[in-house]
Amino acid sequence: NYNYNVYKYDMAPTFTPDGRILQVEYASAAAELSLPIVALQVDKETLVLLTLKNSQSPQNRIILLPAFREERLQGPAPSPLAIAMSGVLADSIALIQVGLKEASQRLQQLHTPITVLQLATAMANACQSHCFGGGIRPYGCTLLTCGFSTLGELVVYQTDPSGALVEVTDRSRESSGPFLRWLAGGSTTVQRKLRKRFESSLPKLQRTTPTPLLQVVALVGQTLIKETQKLDQGEKKQGATPSTVLEVVVMNRKLGCYRLSRREINSIMARV
Repeated sequence: NYNYNVYKYDMAPTFTPDGRILQVEYASAAAELSLPIVALQVDKETLVLLTLKNSQSPQNRIILLPAFREERLQGPAPSPLAIAMSGVLADSIALIQVGLKEASQRLQQLHTPITVLQLATAMANACQSHCFGGGIRPYGCTLLTCGFSTLGELVVYQTDPSGALVEVTDRSRESSGPFLRWLAGGSTTVQRKLRKRFESSLPKLQRTTPTPLLQVVALVGQTLIKETQKLDQGEKKQGATPSTVLEVVVMNRKLGCYRLSRREINSIMARV
């Protein structure tokens, strides 16, 4: 005579009889409604993050973190860090504040800068604590934490609303040309189409040595805009939708992080 009431498990982060947490599933669906984020590795020391955002929104989807280092300490400069956000922006900012607090405490107590793994772990722990706490809901966002390890290797970690931390492994280490490192956000249909296009287009750029960074940015940017416009055709028939603009951040172990301005992006898209 057990009565399965869906609302009993829908309003609180508790397990259903079949082992699901509906609140976590709803939070994970927020990233699918967001625009996709592409992490493209150009070479062993360069990573390009590309995404689309609303042209009317002042908030960027890719955040560049400052260098966590004490001025009195000597040694090599800490590696640059960048976080790409998909899903609810308010939840993403709240998680980034958790990571910044962890970095500040580590710098004050241990006098060492925080690493990419430690920063991603701090945000993943915050996500996990919200999955089972009473009166709170899970974070509705998926984050990509990008940087360089202590050995100088390029690393990318994905933080899910469930608290899972996924390390993006480099399966194309022998490849010298650009390749798709990771793809987050967007529906599974959009991700499947983007992966198929990148797998067919990026090997053509590997024939030129070295591969021009302008061509890589233009190719990925045009593909993102084209696939997004196809999805928005149905919405535009019903009403006007805000336009999207391309956001590009280039990371290099020696040169640091650099965000391309809208003027530079438009120049690249027009020239190449």
